[in-house]
Amino acid sequence: MAKDFIPTNHDDFLTKLNQFITWLEANGAARGFSAAEIAAIKTVRDTVTGNLPVKKNADTAAVAANAALVTSEGQVESLWRPYGGRIQKHQDTTNEDRVDAGLTVPKATRTRRVVGSDVPDVIVEVGVGKIIVHWGTDPSNEARNKKPGWAVGVNIYLSINNGPEFLAAFDEASPYVHALAGPPVTITVRAAYRAPGEGQIGSKSAAVTVSAGG
Repeated sequence: MAKDFIPTNHDDFLTKLNQFITWLEANGAARGFSAAEIAAIKTVRDTVTGNLPVKKNADTAAVAANAALVTSEGQVESLWRPYGGRIQKHQDTTNEDRVDAGLTVPKATRTRRVVGSDVPDVIVEVGVGKIIVHWGTDPSNEARNKKPGWAVGVNIYLSINNGPEFLAAFDEASPYVHALAGPPVTITVRAAYRAPGEGQIGSKSAAVTVSAGG
C-alpha cells in the first residue's frame, strides 16, 4: 500500500504543506490552477499556521494540569485510604455505613461446598480408537447438560475386561474422551460427582459397558 504523502505529525504537516504551496505558487498556473485556487489553500494554510502554536501551548498546559491533578490525588489518597481503613475496622461500622461511605463491603463468609446426593447419568459413545463419555444431568443433550452446584466435575472410573476398577481421570466438563489402542476390549464405565476436595466424592453412577478398541 502506497504511503500517504500527507504527514500525520503536526509540525511535519505544516512543513510539507509550505513546501507544496511554494511549488504551487511557482508552477500552479502552468498546471491549470487559478489564482483563486492558490489563494484558497494559502488562506487555510495560514489558519493551520496560527492554530499550531495554540495547540502546542494547550498540550503543555494539559501536561502540567495532569501532573498537578495526579499529585493532588496522591496527597488526598494518603489520607483517604487510612481514614477508610479506620472506619472499616471500627466496631460500630455496619455494611450500610460502608455503602454510604463508598467503602468496600466485605464478602460474606464462603460456605464450603459439601458432597450432595446427586448421581450423574452416563452415556458412552464408541469412536475409532476412543470412547466418549457423556456425563451429567442430561448427557443425551450437551446443550442442556449440566452438573449440580456442589460439584466441580466427575471422577471417571473404568474397568477393562472385567478387571479391577480404576480412576481413569477427573473431568470438569462433559464429554470425557478416553483414547484406546490395541485389540477390542470390553470397557465398563462409571462416574461420580466430585466437590472441590479430592476426597469429596459422591455416589457412583450405574455401570455402562461397551466394546471398543484401537
